[in-house]
Amino acid sequence: MKITAIYQRKGANPFLEREGDYKRVTGRVPAGYDVDEIEHYAIAATPIGYVFVGLERAE
Repeated sequence: MKITAIYQRKGANPFLEREGDYKRVTGRVPAGYDVDEIEHYAIAATPIGYVFVGLERAE
């Protein structure tokens, strides 16, 4: 399954989206992982200067 993690730059205004305010990283997760495990890995991989926003399923 493909999952996309979304990160927002620290201090960015979520209502004024500008280039570089968000990063999206897509990865493949083996079947059987639950949302908490996937979220844990996504948070651990947060780029410097960004905060974890959420996950979405990629097709």
